[in-house]
Amino acid sequence: MSVNAGFVGCGSIAGSHLRAYVECGARVVAVTDANTEAARKMGNETGADVFEDFKQLLDVARPDVISICTPPVAHEEAAVYALAKGGSRPVREAVGPQTGISPSDT
Repeated sequence: MSVNAGFVGCGSIAGSHLRAYVECGARVVAVTDANTEAARKMGNETGADVFEDFKQLLDVARPDVISICTPPVAHEEAAVYALAKGGSRPVREAVGPQTGISPSDT
């Protein structure tokens, strides 16, 4: 079974996440970044659709998993929205003290 991944944030840290997904055989299907050029670049490199924001990405692309590769202060809003959407959406980098979400909440 192939996993469809989405990226919220396409900066430098996203590269290590991307390599890990590729090594596991996941397919990147959706990306977004406040820096539209970074999002377009990753979209072109992976064949993923580029979205204006994380809500649109989650609502339209409905990836199986997302990597939140934004500054830590910006993790919470995207993580909480993804978890509230339900379904099979484990959220990478969403658990921890800065979000108040524990692994048992996911």
